[in-house]
Amino acid sequence: MQRKKLISFLLCLILLCTGFMPVAAQSSNKSSLLGKPLAMQSPQTDALTNAASVSFSSSTTQLNAQPKVNLTITNHGTAKISSINYTYEINGISQTGYRTFSTALPALSDQTAKFDITLPKMTVKGSRTLTVTINKVNNQANEDKAPAETHYIAVYSEIPKKRTLIEEYTGTWCGWCPIGFAAMEMLDKAFKEDFIGVAYHKNDPMAFTTDYSIPVGGFPIASLDRIENSLSPYKGKSSSGFGMKNLLEEKNKMFTPLSIKVEAYFEDEAQTIIQTRSTSSTPVDLKEAKFQVSYILVANGLTEAGDPYHQGKWAQHNNLKGNSKTYPEEDFKPFTSGDSFVKGLTFNFVACARSSKHGIAGSLPTEMTADVDYTHDYRFKLAMAKNAAGHEIYQDKNKLEVVAFIINSETKKVVNACKTKVQSYPVHTGVTDITTAGSETPVAYYSVDGKRLNAPKQGMNIVRLSNGTSRKIFIK
Repeated sequence: MQRKKLISFLLCLILLCTGFMPVAAQSSNKSSLLGKPLAMQSPQTDALTNAASVSFSSSTTQLNAQPKVNLTITNHGTAKISSINYTYEINGISQTGYRTFSTALPALSDQTAKFDITLPKMTVKGSRTLTVTINKVNNQANEDKAPAETHYIAVYSEIPKKRTLIEEYTGTWCGWCPIGFAAMEMLDKAFKEDFIGVAYHKNDPMAFTTDYSIPVGGFPIASLDRIENSLSPYKGKSSSGFGMKNLLEEKNKMFTPLSIKVEAYFEDEAQTIIQTRSTSSTPVDLKEAKFQVSYILVANGLTEAGDPYHQGKWAQHNNLKGNSKTYPEEDFKPFTSGDSFVKGLTFNFVACARSSKHGIAGSLPTEMTADVDYTHDYRFKLAMAKNAAGHEIYQDKNKLEVVAFIINSETKKVVNACKTKVQSYPVHTGVTDITTAGSETPVAYYSVDGKRLNAPKQGMNIVRLSNGTSRKIFIK
Protein backbone atom coordinates (compact mmCIF):
# COMPACT_ATOMS: atom_id res chain seq x y z
CA MET A 1 0.00 0.00 0.00
CA GLN A 2 2.78 2.39 0.92
CA ARG A 3 4.52 1.53 -2.34
CA LYS A 4 1.39 2.38 -4.37
CA LYS A 5 1.08 5.73 -2.59
CA LEU A 6 4.72 6.49 -3.34
CA ILE A 7 4.25 5.65 -7.01
CA SER A 8 1.10 7.79 -7.16
CA PHE A 9 2.93 10.68 -5.50
CA LEU A 10 5.81 10.52 -7.98
CA LEU A 11 3.43 10.27 -10.95
CA CYS A 12 1.46 13.25 -9.71
CA LEU A 13 4.64 15.25 -9.20
CA ILE A 14 5.80 14.48 -12.76
CA LEU A 15 2.47 15.49 -14.23
CA LEU A 16 2.44 18.66 -12.16
CA CYS A 17 5.92 19.67 -13.35
CA THR A 18 5.03 19.08 -17.00
CA GLY A 19 1.87 21.17 -16.71
CA PHE A 20 -0.49 18.25 -17.40
CA MET A 21 -3.17 16.84 -15.12
CA PRO A 22 -5.94 14.32 -15.79
CA VAL A 23 -9.37 15.77 -16.45
CA ALA A 24 -10.69 14.39 -13.19
CA ALA A 25 -7.95 16.08 -11.23
CA GLN A 26 -8.56 19.37 -13.05
CA SER A 27 -12.30 19.24 -12.42
CA SER A 28 -11.91 18.58 -8.72
CA ASN A 29 -8.96 21.00 -8.56
CA LYS A 30 -7.58 18.96 -5.67
CA SER A 31 -4.70 16.59 -5.08
CA SER A 32 -6.03 13.36 -3.68
CA LEU A 33 -2.55 12.66 -2.44
CA LEU A 34 -1.91 15.93 -0.62
CA GLY A 35 -5.49 16.67 0.26
CA LYS A 36 -5.03 20.34 -0.63
CA PRO A 37 -6.50 22.39 -3.50
CA LEU A 38 -4.12 23.23 -6.38
CA ALA A 39 -4.53 26.19 -8.73
CA MET A 40 -4.13 24.32 -12.02
CA GLN A 41 -3.64 26.65 -15.00
CA SER A 42 -2.76 26.27 -18.68
CA PRO A 43 0.94 26.88 -19.50
CA GLN A 44 1.80 30.59 -20.12
CA THR A 45 4.30 31.78 -22.73
CA ASP A 46 5.92 35.12 -23.66
CA ALA A 47 6.42 34.11 -27.28
CA LEU A 48 5.48 36.77 -29.81
CA THR A 49 3.64 35.91 -32.99
CA ASN A 50 4.07 38.73 -35.51
CA ALA A 51 7.26 40.47 -34.42
CA ALA A 52 10.09 42.07 -36.39
CA SER A 53 12.88 44.57 -35.75
CA VAL A 54 14.69 46.83 -38.18
CA SER A 55 18.35 47.84 -38.28
CA PHE A 56 20.52 50.05 -40.47
CA SER A 57 23.69 52.12 -40.18
CA SER A 58 24.55 55.79 -40.16
CA SER A 59 25.67 56.96 -43.60
CA THR A 60 26.78 59.92 -45.67
CA THR A 61 25.25 61.51 -48.73
CA GLN A 62 25.70 64.49 -50.99
CA LEU A 63 23.65 67.66 -51.06
CA ASN A 64 20.62 67.41 -53.40
CA ALA A 65 20.97 63.64 -53.63
CA GLN A 66 18.27 61.07 -52.83
CA PRO A 67 20.21 58.59 -50.71
CA LYS A 68 19.39 54.92 -50.45
CA VAL A 69 19.42 53.26 -47.03
CA ASN A 70 19.78 49.51 -46.68
CA LEU A 71 17.39 48.06 -44.08
CA THR A 72 17.72 44.69 -42.37
CA ILE A 73 14.51 43.07 -41.09
CA THR A 74 14.82 40.35 -38.43
CA ASN A 75 12.02 37.92 -37.54
CA HIS A 76 11.55 37.58 -33.76
CA GLY A 77 8.12 35.91 -33.86
CA THR A 78 6.55 32.48 -34.06
CA ALA A 79 4.96 33.25 -37.43
CA LYS A 80 6.64 33.42 -40.80
CA ILE A 81 6.87 36.94 -42.19
CA SER A 82 5.50 37.50 -45.67
CA SER A 83 5.00 41.28 -45.49
CA ILE A 84 5.67 44.38 -43.40
CA ASN A 85 4.34 47.91 -43.18
CA TYR A 86 6.92 50.52 -42.24
CA THR A 87 7.28 54.26 -41.65
CA TYR A 88 10.36 56.46 -41.88
CA GLU A 89 10.80 60.03 -40.68
CA ILE A 90 13.53 62.50 -41.67
CA ASN A 91 13.68 66.30 -41.94
CA GLY A 92 10.11 66.49 -40.62
CA ILE A 93 8.90 64.33 -43.51
CA SER A 94 7.09 61.07 -42.78
CA GLN A 95 6.56 58.38 -45.40
CA THR A 96 4.95 54.96 -45.22
CA GLY A 97 5.77 51.85 -47.19
CA TYR A 98 4.73 48.25 -47.69
CA ARG A 99 7.08 45.39 -48.50
CA THR A 100 6.35 41.77 -49.38
CA PHE A 101 8.89 38.96 -49.33
CA SER A 102 8.80 36.40 -52.12
CA THR A 103 10.30 33.92 -49.67
CA ALA A 104 8.77 34.28 -46.23
CA LEU A 105 11.15 34.73 -43.32
CA PRO A 106 11.09 31.53 -41.22
CA ALA A 107 9.77 31.71 -37.67
CA LEU A 108 11.78 31.45 -34.46
CA SER A 109 15.11 31.63 -36.24
CA ASP A 110 16.16 35.30 -36.27
CA GLN A 111 16.21 35.10 -40.06
CA THR A 112 16.81 38.37 -41.89
CA ALA A 113 15.88 40.06 -45.13
CA LYS A 114 17.39 43.19 -46.67
CA PHE A 115 15.98 45.88 -48.93
CA ASP A 116 16.63 49.53 -49.76
CA ILE A 117 14.49 52.59 -49.23
CA THR A 118 15.07 55.83 -51.13
CA LEU A 119 14.88 59.00 -49.06
CA PRO A 120 13.69 62.42 -50.25
CA LYS A 121 16.20 64.84 -51.75
CA MET A 122 18.59 66.23 -49.13
CA THR A 123 18.45 70.00 -49.61
CA VAL A 124 20.22 71.13 -46.42
CA LYS A 125 23.73 70.30 -45.24
CA GLY A 126 24.36 68.85 -41.81
CA SER A 127 23.39 65.86 -39.71
CA ARG A 128 19.86 64.54 -40.20
CA THR A 129 18.05 62.06 -37.95
CA LEU A 130 16.41 59.11 -39.67
CA THR A 131 13.95 56.91 -37.78
CA VAL A 132 12.51 53.76 -39.33
CA THR A 133 9.62 51.90 -37.65
CA ILE A 134 8.08 48.53 -38.52
CA ASN A 135 4.37 49.15 -37.83
CA LYS A 136 2.80 45.91 -39.02
CA VAL A 137 3.91 42.35 -39.65
CA ASN A 138 1.71 40.16 -41.86
CA ASN A 139 -0.87 42.99 -41.74
CA GLN A 140 -1.01 42.66 -37.94
CA ALA A 141 0.33 45.09 -35.34
CA ASN A 142 4.05 44.56 -34.79
CA GLU A 143 4.54 42.94 -31.37
CA ASP A 144 8.30 43.46 -31.24
CA LYS A 145 9.60 45.28 -28.17
CA ALA A 146 11.98 47.34 -30.34
CA PRO A 147 10.13 48.05 -33.59
CA ALA A 148 12.12 51.20 -34.48
CA GLU A 149 15.73 52.29 -34.99
CA THR A 150 17.30 55.74 -35.31
CA HIS A 151 20.58 56.79 -36.92
CA TYR A 152 22.10 59.85 -38.56
CA ILE A 153 22.48 60.76 -42.21
CA ALA A 154 25.35 63.21 -42.77
CA VAL A 155 24.69 65.54 -45.70
CA TYR A 156 27.76 67.12 -47.32
CA SER A 157 28.23 69.53 -50.20
CA GLU A 158 30.56 66.99 -51.75
CA ILE A 159 31.65 63.53 -50.64
CA PRO A 160 35.38 63.04 -51.15
CA LYS A 161 36.32 60.34 -53.62
CA LYS A 162 38.45 57.76 -51.82
CA ARG A 163 41.49 56.40 -53.64
CA THR A 164 43.77 54.03 -51.78
CA LEU A 165 47.54 54.33 -52.11
CA ILE A 166 49.12 50.95 -52.86
CA GLU A 167 52.90 50.75 -52.58
CA GLU A 168 54.77 47.66 -53.74
CA TYR A 169 58.33 46.71 -52.78
CA THR A 170 60.23 44.76 -55.40
CA GLY A 171 63.48 44.11 -57.25
CA THR A 172 64.66 42.34 -60.40
CA TRP A 173 66.90 40.06 -58.28
CA CYS A 174 63.84 38.73 -56.40
CA GLY A 175 62.47 35.46 -57.81
CA TRP A 176 58.98 35.92 -56.36
CA CYS A 177 58.68 39.58 -57.36
CA PRO A 178 57.00 38.76 -60.70
CA ILE A 179 53.91 38.33 -58.50
CA GLY A 180 53.96 42.05 -57.77
CA PHE A 181 54.88 42.98 -61.34
CA ALA A 182 51.80 41.21 -62.76
CA ALA A 183 49.47 42.21 -59.93
CA MET A 184 50.20 45.93 -60.31
CA GLU A 185 49.53 45.75 -64.06
CA MET A 186 46.24 43.94 -63.40
CA LEU A 187 45.17 46.47 -60.77
CA ASP A 188 45.97 49.33 -63.14
CA LYS A 189 43.73 47.80 -65.82
CA ALA A 190 40.93 47.14 -63.32
CA PHE A 191 40.85 50.53 -61.57
CA LYS A 192 42.29 52.87 -64.22
CA GLU A 193 42.36 56.43 -62.81
CA ASP A 194 41.40 55.14 -59.38
CA PHE A 195 44.55 53.00 -59.21
CA ILE A 196 47.21 54.92 -57.30
CA GLY A 197 50.16 52.56 -57.43
CA VAL A 198 53.85 53.06 -56.68
CA ALA A 199 56.64 50.47 -56.98
CA TYR A 200 59.81 50.85 -54.90
CA HIS A 201 62.76 48.93 -56.31
CA LYS A 202 65.82 47.71 -54.43
CA ASN A 203 69.29 46.78 -55.72
CA ASP A 204 68.49 47.31 -59.40
CA PRO A 205 68.73 50.26 -61.84
CA MET A 206 65.29 51.55 -60.77
CA ALA A 207 66.04 51.97 -57.04
CA PHE A 208 66.29 55.51 -55.71
CA THR A 209 66.10 54.85 -51.94
CA THR A 210 66.03 52.10 -49.35
CA ASP A 211 64.80 54.46 -46.63
CA TYR A 212 61.22 53.24 -46.90
CA SER A 213 58.17 54.73 -45.20
CA ILE A 214 57.19 51.38 -43.66
CA PRO A 215 59.18 48.43 -42.30
CA VAL A 216 59.96 46.04 -45.16
CA GLY A 217 60.91 42.55 -44.04
CA GLY A 218 60.76 40.74 -47.37
CA PHE A 219 60.06 41.01 -51.08
CA PRO A 220 57.62 41.31 -52.67
CA ILE A 221 55.15 42.94 -50.30
CA ALA A 222 52.48 45.58 -50.71
CA SER A 223 51.13 48.26 -48.40
CA LEU A 224 47.70 49.89 -48.46
CA ASP A 225 47.64 53.47 -47.16
CA ARG A 226 50.75 52.59 -45.10
CA ILE A 227 48.53 51.07 -42.42
CA GLU A 228 47.98 47.55 -43.80
CA ASN A 229 51.46 46.33 -44.55
CA SER A 230 53.18 43.07 -45.52
CA LEU A 231 50.36 42.11 -47.88
CA SER A 232 50.68 39.95 -50.95
CA PRO A 233 50.45 42.26 -53.99
CA TYR A 234 48.30 39.60 -55.68
CA LYS A 235 46.40 37.75 -52.95
CA GLY A 236 46.01 40.65 -50.55
CA LYS A 237 44.72 39.03 -47.36
CA SER A 238 43.31 35.98 -49.16
CA SER A 239 44.87 32.54 -49.18
CA SER A 240 44.50 32.25 -52.95
CA GLY A 241 43.30 34.13 -56.02
CA PHE A 242 43.36 37.84 -56.87
CA GLY A 243 42.32 38.97 -53.39
CA MET A 244 44.06 42.33 -53.67
CA LYS A 245 41.50 43.49 -56.23
CA ASN A 246 38.61 42.85 -53.82
CA LEU A 247 40.52 44.41 -50.94
CA LEU A 248 41.22 47.56 -52.95
CA GLU A 249 37.56 47.79 -53.96
CA GLU A 250 36.54 47.65 -50.30
CA LYS A 251 39.06 50.32 -49.29
CA ASN A 252 37.95 52.66 -52.07
CA LYS A 253 34.35 52.51 -50.81
CA MET A 254 35.27 53.83 -47.39
CA PHE A 255 34.51 57.39 -46.31
CA THR A 256 37.44 59.76 -46.11
CA PRO A 257 37.33 63.25 -44.55
CA LEU A 258 39.53 64.86 -47.19
CA SER A 259 39.62 65.11 -50.96
CA ILE A 260 42.74 65.78 -53.01
CA LYS A 261 43.51 66.51 -56.64
CA VAL A 262 46.78 67.46 -58.28
CA GLU A 263 48.22 69.03 -61.40
CA ALA A 264 51.83 68.94 -62.57
CA TYR A 265 53.80 70.37 -65.48
CA PHE A 266 57.30 71.29 -66.56
CA GLU A 267 57.86 74.94 -65.72
CA ASP A 268 60.90 75.39 -67.97
CA GLU A 269 61.55 74.67 -71.62
CA ALA A 270 64.50 72.43 -70.74
CA GLN A 271 62.07 70.31 -68.70
CA THR A 272 64.27 70.07 -65.63
CA ILE A 273 61.76 71.25 -63.01
CA ILE A 274 58.23 69.96 -62.41
CA GLN A 275 55.78 72.37 -60.78
CA THR A 276 53.16 70.53 -58.75
CA ARG A 277 50.04 71.92 -57.10
CA SER A 278 47.67 69.93 -54.91
CA THR A 279 44.19 71.08 -53.92
CA SER A 280 42.66 69.61 -50.78
CA SER A 281 39.27 70.14 -49.18
CA THR A 282 37.02 68.70 -46.49
CA PRO A 283 33.21 68.46 -46.28
CA VAL A 284 33.30 69.21 -42.52
CA ASP A 285 35.06 71.74 -40.32
CA LEU A 286 38.22 70.21 -38.84
CA LYS A 287 39.78 71.46 -35.62
CA GLU A 288 43.32 70.51 -34.60
CA ALA A 289 43.77 68.72 -37.90
CA LYS A 290 47.04 66.84 -38.24
CA PHE A 291 47.19 66.29 -41.97
CA GLN A 292 50.03 66.84 -44.41
CA VAL A 293 50.49 66.56 -48.17
CA SER A 294 53.24 64.55 -49.84
CA TYR A 295 54.29 63.83 -53.43
CA ILE A 296 56.00 60.98 -55.30
CA LEU A 297 57.44 61.23 -58.81
CA VAL A 298 56.66 58.07 -60.78
CA ALA A 299 58.28 56.85 -64.01
CA ASN A 300 56.58 54.56 -66.53
CA GLY A 301 57.80 52.68 -69.59
CA LEU A 302 61.24 51.69 -68.29
CA THR A 303 63.10 49.04 -70.32
CA GLU A 304 66.58 47.62 -70.62
CA ALA A 305 66.67 48.84 -74.23
CA GLY A 306 65.93 52.36 -73.04
CA ASP A 307 68.78 52.40 -70.51
CA PRO A 308 71.54 54.58 -71.98
CA TYR A 309 74.01 53.41 -69.34
CA HIS A 310 73.62 49.66 -70.02
CA GLN A 311 73.64 48.94 -66.31
CA GLY A 312 72.52 45.32 -66.44
CA LYS A 313 70.29 43.74 -63.78
CA TRP A 314 67.20 44.36 -65.93
CA ALA A 315 66.34 40.67 -66.37
CA GLN A 316 63.70 39.69 -63.83
CA HIS A 317 64.56 36.66 -61.72
CA ASN A 318 61.57 34.31 -61.94
CA ASN A 319 60.35 31.54 -59.63
CA LEU A 320 56.88 31.24 -61.19
CA LYS A 321 57.74 28.91 -64.06
CA GLY A 322 55.11 26.15 -64.36
CA ASN A 323 52.91 27.77 -61.71
CA SER A 324 49.96 28.67 -63.95
CA LYS A 325 47.37 26.96 -61.71
CA THR A 326 48.13 29.34 -58.87
CA TYR A 327 48.54 32.34 -61.18
CA PRO A 328 46.23 31.71 -64.17
CA GLU A 329 45.82 35.29 -65.43
CA GLU A 330 47.22 36.48 -68.74
CA ASP A 331 49.60 38.96 -67.10
CA PHE A 332 51.40 36.06 -65.41
CA LYS A 333 52.10 34.13 -68.63
CA PRO A 334 55.53 35.69 -69.31
CA PHE A 335 56.55 34.23 -65.96
CA THR A 336 54.59 30.97 -65.64
CA SER A 337 55.69 30.06 -69.18
CA GLY A 338 59.08 31.76 -68.97
CA ASP A 339 62.59 30.88 -67.92
CA SER A 340 64.32 31.49 -64.61
CA PHE A 341 65.19 34.98 -65.87
CA VAL A 342 62.70 36.96 -67.97
CA LYS A 343 64.02 39.67 -70.28
CA GLY A 344 62.33 42.40 -72.30
CA LEU A 345 59.91 43.59 -69.61
CA THR A 346 58.52 47.12 -69.39
CA PHE A 347 58.45 48.44 -65.83
CA ASN A 348 55.78 50.92 -64.75
CA PHE A 349 54.77 52.78 -61.57
CA VAL A 350 58.44 53.13 -60.55
CA ALA A 351 59.12 55.62 -57.75
CA CYS A 352 62.09 57.78 -58.72
CA ALA A 353 61.82 60.77 -56.33
CA ARG A 354 59.69 62.03 -53.47
CA SER A 355 59.04 65.24 -51.58
CA SER A 356 59.49 63.63 -48.15
CA LYS A 357 59.48 60.28 -46.40
CA HIS A 358 56.06 61.00 -44.90
CA GLY A 359 54.35 64.41 -45.21
CA ILE A 360 55.46 68.02 -45.67
CA ALA A 361 55.19 70.02 -42.44
CA GLY A 362 52.84 73.00 -42.77
CA SER A 363 51.40 71.87 -46.10
CA LEU A 364 47.87 71.92 -44.61
CA PRO A 365 46.56 74.14 -41.79
CA THR A 366 45.57 72.73 -38.40
CA GLU A 367 42.09 74.25 -38.77
CA MET A 368 40.27 73.52 -41.99
CA THR A 369 36.90 74.98 -42.99
CA ALA A 370 34.34 72.89 -44.83
CA ASP A 371 34.13 73.38 -48.61
CA VAL A 372 37.28 75.52 -48.83
CA ASP A 373 40.04 74.55 -51.26
CA TYR A 374 43.53 74.48 -49.73
CA THR A 375 46.36 74.55 -52.26
CA HIS A 376 49.98 73.58 -51.83
CA ASP A 377 52.85 73.89 -54.29
CA TYR A 378 55.95 71.74 -54.62
CA ARG A 379 58.74 71.57 -57.19
CA PHE A 380 60.52 68.41 -58.28
CA LYS A 381 63.99 68.84 -59.73
CA LEU A 382 64.66 65.98 -62.12
CA ALA A 383 68.20 65.90 -60.81
CA MET A 384 66.62 64.23 -57.75
CA ALA A 385 65.38 61.27 -59.79
CA LYS A 386 68.58 59.23 -59.84
CA ASN A 387 69.60 55.78 -58.67
CA ALA A 388 72.50 54.85 -56.40
CA ALA A 389 74.90 54.97 -59.36
CA GLY A 390 73.90 58.56 -60.04
CA HIS A 391 72.03 57.78 -63.27
CA GLU A 392 68.56 59.03 -64.16
CA ILE A 393 65.86 56.49 -63.42
CA TYR A 394 63.28 57.92 -65.83
CA GLN A 395 63.74 57.33 -69.56
CA ASP A 396 60.90 59.28 -71.17
CA LYS A 397 59.78 62.60 -69.67
CA ASN A 398 56.42 62.17 -71.38
CA LYS A 399 55.75 59.13 -69.19
CA LEU A 400 56.23 60.80 -65.82
CA GLU A 401 53.41 61.05 -63.28
CA VAL A 402 53.01 62.70 -59.90
CA VAL A 403 51.21 60.93 -57.07
CA ALA A 404 49.90 63.25 -54.35
CA PHE A 405 48.47 62.06 -51.07
CA ILE A 406 47.31 63.30 -47.68
CA ILE A 407 48.76 61.63 -44.60
CA ASN A 408 47.93 61.84 -40.91
CA SER A 409 51.12 63.21 -39.38
CA GLU A 410 50.56 61.31 -36.11
CA THR A 411 49.40 57.88 -37.28
CA LYS A 412 51.27 58.02 -40.63
CA LYS A 413 48.13 56.67 -42.28
CA VAL A 414 47.34 57.87 -45.80
CA VAL A 415 43.76 59.17 -45.90
CA ASN A 416 43.47 59.87 -49.64
CA ALA A 417 45.54 59.91 -52.81
CA CYS A 418 45.45 60.92 -56.48
CA LYS A 419 47.72 61.10 -59.51
CA THR A 420 48.28 63.12 -62.67
CA LYS A 421 50.41 62.98 -65.79
CA VAL A 422 53.17 65.58 -65.95
CA GLN A 423 52.22 68.01 -68.73
CA SER A 424 54.75 69.51 -71.13
CA TYR A 425 55.91 73.13 -70.78
CA PRO A 426 53.71 74.72 -73.51
CA VAL A 427 50.51 73.31 -71.97
CA HIS A 428 50.75 75.46 -68.82
CA THR A 429 52.17 78.93 -68.32
CA GLY A 430 51.34 79.42 -64.63
CA VAL A 431 49.79 77.94 -61.52
CA THR A 432 46.89 80.34 -61.09
CA ASP A 433 44.43 77.95 -62.70
CA ILE A 434 42.15 76.19 -60.26
CA THR A 435 41.52 72.54 -61.02
CA THR A 436 37.78 71.91 -61.27
CA ALA A 437 35.59 69.06 -62.38
CA GLY A 438 34.46 68.63 -65.96
CA SER A 439 33.97 71.87 -67.90
CA GLU A 440 33.83 74.12 -64.81
CA THR A 441 36.55 76.72 -65.32
CA PRO A 442 37.38 79.83 -63.28
CA VAL A 443 36.04 83.06 -64.76
CA ALA A 444 36.76 85.52 -61.93
CA TYR A 445 38.57 85.79 -58.60
CA TYR A 446 37.52 87.86 -55.57
CA SER A 447 38.87 88.67 -52.13
CA VAL A 448 36.77 87.69 -49.11
CA ASP A 449 35.41 91.26 -48.92
CA GLY A 450 34.15 91.07 -52.51
CA LYS A 451 36.88 92.94 -54.40
CA ARG A 452 37.72 91.53 -57.81
CA LEU A 453 41.28 90.25 -58.26
CA ASN A 454 43.39 89.84 -61.36
CA ALA A 455 44.67 86.56 -59.95
CA PRO A 456 44.26 84.65 -56.71
CA LYS A 457 46.47 85.84 -53.85
CA GLN A 458 47.90 84.17 -50.78
CA GLY A 459 45.26 83.40 -48.18
CA MET A 460 41.52 83.06 -48.74
CA ASN A 461 40.05 83.74 -52.19
CA ILE A 462 36.67 83.27 -53.84
CA VAL A 463 36.59 81.88 -57.37
CA ARG A 464 33.52 82.15 -59.60
CA LEU A 465 33.19 79.22 -61.99
CA SER A 466 31.78 79.01 -65.50
CA ASN A 467 28.73 77.09 -64.27
CA GLY A 468 27.66 80.04 -62.11
CA THR A 469 28.75 78.61 -58.77
CA SER A 470 31.43 79.98 -56.48
CA ARG A 471 34.03 78.25 -54.34
CA LYS A 472 36.49 79.34 -51.70
CA ILE A 473 40.17 78.55 -52.13
CA PHE A 474 43.04 78.97 -49.70
CA ILE A 475 46.51 79.51 -51.16
CA LYS A 476 49.55 79.17 -48.91
